[in-house]
Amino acid sequence: MPLLTADEEVCLGRRVQEAKALRAVLKEEGREPTRAEQRILRSGLRARNRFVEGNIRLVFSIARRWCPQSQMVGTRLQMMDLVQEGAIGLARAAELWDPSRGYKFSTYSTWWIRSHIGRAVAAKGRVIKVPDNVATLARKVLRSAASVTGEHGARTLAQMAEEVGVTEQAVRAALIAIEPPMALDAPCAATDGGTTVLDLIVDPAANRGTRDAECSERAHVLATMLEPSTLRM
Repeated sequence: MPLLTADEEVCLGRRVQEAKALRAVLKEEGREPTRAEQRILRSGLRARNRFVEGNIRLVFSIARRWCPQSQMVGTRLQMMDLVQEGAIGLARAAELWDPSRGYKFSTYSTWWIRSHIGRAVAAKGRVIKVPDNVATLARKVLRSAASVTGEHGARTLAQMAEEVGVTEQAVRAALIAIEPPMALDAPCAATDGGTTVLDLIVDPAANRGTRDAECSERAHVLATMLEPSTLRM
């Protein structure tokens, strides 16, 4: 699909805005559209779809940059999942873009594409949902850690916290929050493979019966010692 020119973007944007204004009027008046109004609505829908088709390369470009970051925070979303979410943001930008303001559509739509991809990574990409602000902070911290060259060595929490502008506790909490969950039936690498994570977790109630038996035996011994026949006069 060929890219849109600036004049084509303005023309399509006006058609989308005209259809959007008409939908608002129809909703307010509570009536069905006439044939002429139906043509306007269909024209606006085709214009929005043309916006998406003409800017899908931008979605791929942004999703490709997001893919390594999403893998670093342990997401399950693949490249095409990110593209799909970005296309939803692109369609939303096409509905809201006002050509009369003077800025390019690609500039306006970039924020919406990134926003939808970021929310999808935080909400759908993990077994346990991480809040958006925590996921955003974790990505900043990981980018800060990855920007260090080999000669400088690994960065400390204090250095990353200073660069990002938060406390060390916030950095530590964000890194812990994005740790991928571990299955209880996963084999332990330090064993021969027959031991699982569940086998290494201490069960506080496992020895309760033994402790109860020991306490009962001790109580019986004490009761025997305190009987009058065993007491020395």
